[in-house]
Amino acid sequence: MKLKTTIWIGLSILVLTVTTAFINKSTNTSSNLTVEVQQREGLYIIFPRQKPTFEYEYVKTIDAGNMINNWRASTLVEKLLKVYKKEGIKGDAIIFTEDDLWKAYVIKFKGDKPSKVTVEPEKREGIFIIYPQQKPTVETEYVKTIDAGNMIKNWRASTLIEKLLKVYKKEGVNADAMIFTEDDLWKADCVKIKK
Repeated sequence: MKLKTTIWIGLSILVLTVTTAFINKSTNTSSNLTVEVQQREGLYIIFPRQKPTFEYEYVKTIDAGNMINNWRASTLVEKLLKVYKKEGIKGDAIIFTEDDLWKAYVIKFKGDKPSKVTVEPEKREGIFIIYPQQKPTVETEYVKTIDAGNMIKNWRASTLIEKLLKVYKKEGVNADAMIFTEDDLWKADCVKIKK
């Protein structure tokens, strides 16, 4: 009986390890690339699933609400900045907590502000995802612009990324990163990282 239990536990751990490895391979961040984050009205903007390369402390969560007529990253940032100012919060950056960009954490740098505020971008299916107004800290070479089209029912960053990745595969693009060129996240420039 103990042997069966031990085997069962061992198999469960193996399945969990393989599943975790698969999930980490399909959506993860990697220290192979960092991108410089831009400021908007004094706050740095960090998008979902991006990992800051600096130490910070949490200040507060802010919510833009979900009554937005124009789903564009800049519209949501502007709405969050209005909430930030209205509530009189003091912070250095916001980190989006949800894929639809309605909620964000306000954070403060621990210690001195870094000379360059950078994050590790999400890496999905082997491709780095870089949002508008973010600049890779290494040289890149343009490969091709891809377009997800504008027939999207679910306005979430992940939905648009998935659609762009389908176009990327369908068109046989060979690149290291996708840099969103449109504020609504429908188009991206595919680039190779120069070695």
